[in-house]
Amino acid sequence: MNRLSLILISELKQIRLYIILLFVFAYSMISLVNHYNYRTAAFDLGIYTNSLYEYSHYFNNHHPFGYYSVTNFLGDHFSLYTMILSPLSFLFGSYTLLFVQIASIVIGGLGVYKIVSKWFPGSFLAETALFHFLAFYGVFSALAADYHDNVVAAMIVPWFLYYVFEKRFSRALVMAILVCIGKENMPLWMAFICGGLCLLYRHDKPTRAFCLTLAIGSVLFFIIVLKVIMPLFILPGFEGSHLTYSILGSNPLETVLNFITKTRVIFTALFTNIFQPNYLDGIKEETYLCLLFSGGLALLIQPEYLVMLLPIFAQKMFNDDMAKWGINSHYSIEFVPIVIIAFYSSLRYFSNKEFKMAVSLLFCLLTYSTTFCKMYNRKSEWYSEAYGNVFSQHHYFSFFNQADVEKTISKIPDHAGLSALSSFAPHVALRKDITMFPDIHKADYIFVAESPHEYPLQGEQLHNEIMKYKTSADWETVSEINGVYLFRKKN
Repeated sequence: MNRLSLILISELKQIRLYIILLFVFAYSMISLVNHYNYRTAAFDLGIYTNSLYEYSHYFNNHHPFGYYSVTNFLGDHFSLYTMILSPLSFLFGSYTLLFVQIASIVIGGLGVYKIVSKWFPGSFLAETALFHFLAFYGVFSALAADYHDNVVAAMIVPWFLYYVFEKRFSRALVMAILVCIGKENMPLWMAFICGGLCLLYRHDKPTRAFCLTLAIGSVLFFIIVLKVIMPLFILPGFEGSHLTYSILGSNPLETVLNFITKTRVIFTALFTNIFQPNYLDGIKEETYLCLLFSGGLALLIQPEYLVMLLPIFAQKMFNDDMAKWGINSHYSIEFVPIVIIAFYSSLRYFSNKEFKMAVSLLFCLLTYSTTFCKMYNRKSEWYSEAYGNVFSQHHYFSFFNQADVEKTISKIPDHAGLSALSSFAPHVALRKDITMFPDIHKADYIFVAESPHEYPLQGEQLHNEIMKYKTSADWETVSEINGVYLFRKKN
């Protein structure tokens, strides 16, 4: 009987591969299809793809669309991944970072699998944890919104935690460094992750000492990046452009005073809309409900993991930009590894194996159902099924005719300075000089098309701007195919 059980478990382990293949297919249907159908944008895939080109050709990594505010992209976001990943652009072109992002999510899922396997050896819980992780709404929302470095950084966190749990501190340190170089806010998050670990290992002096040292180092690195390195690349007049937390105050002292004198207001703002128009009501509540249905209840069972997410809740809910409050885009990705690991950690409090499996399967179903339902309808503003719903026929069609766009792209010289429509920018960003239309800074060519769904110009405004160049004495029309235009600057 024991031998039969081992054979059965061995067969079940094969499900891990099928789970990964299923989700890689689903992820590709979101991310790669969006890019193919010109639903990726200058902000942010275009920026990061251009960064790949800059690093791979040893150029100063200037910000293609924010050159007027920073002298280097590091002044906007302190992100070093593109420096490391830049050689891959020679193989995968404009799809490079989308492949990297999908691969990183799978790697993160395998980190969770390793942790749960360690906690529950010989059970099927590791497989359910893998499914649970990969089905989380935050993953699908992030994939529907281009590429972002914090997605990759968040997927390294399970491996950092795994090595801490294994007390392999040198490897944990490497993982921590990889997280911290992902984005300027990642070191602060790492400090809180280490803070939560200090609570988890409050009776384990070596582990507590390692985590406390790493927390202090992360805070110092965060301060150095934010106050020393990034300001080196920010032009006068644009300092503090990332500080969009008016409810907290404009400086640390004011923030402390506001927490003391406006405690009730700040606490209320953490959970609901208190200053913005009424149509934004419910966005924060939707986030909390989605977290709850995806296993977030475990954060209350094991508050050490809640500590790890305090800066994430703060940067979302206190932000002046309501787009960050909800479940759209990449703004929920940091919840994914912590919530899932907290959930399976909390199952260790229960001894009944059947109960643990039943709870795990229940929340797998709830997580999948939440993700599925939110593909069709959500309170968060500016969501489109065309971007995020793999079950919608609109997702598989492009507003633009691909053949017309590709034919126009073939006429653009590889090294020409280019101003491109936001939807086209990621496809042509592997060049030294590119800006987002209508900005024509250093542009020799303008690559644009009629569209009702663009940023910052759309519809009639966009049409009028295109007509301006079509009739301009300084620009000539190289190509005009069904509303897709290529203009060249006259000598």
